[in-house]
Amino acid sequence: RREARNARIAVRQLVSGEECGWLIGKRGNKIHKLRELALVSTREADAEVCNGCPRSVVEIFGAPLTKCICVLQLIVDDLELFPEVQPCTSLLVPSSLSPFLSRGLDEASVG
Repeated sequence: RREARNARIAVRQLVSGEECGWLIGKRGNKIHKLRELALVSTREADAEVCNGCPRSVVEIFGAPLTKCICVLQLIVDDLELFPEVQPCTSLLVPSSLSPFLSRGLDEASVG
């Protein structure tokens, strides 16, 4: 039961359009491998989180939170190989959780 409840949790990462293409890989090879571990989807980010730059959201869901975090780590590790790597990782957190975030986390997670 606990595993089924965790499967409803999604981890969302904000990436540039170029980084999104890198994560998908040629003919979708990279994203297909990630999808063997959890459901992974990509979409264009909403205007309010883009700050004028074209961005994409990578969403990891459909698996226990521990597995989603492992997939996120694989993505972050792969992005380190991207030639134009960004110096930080941006995660999207639902506004309903904002009262629970510490200021240190907010500073470390917002790109």
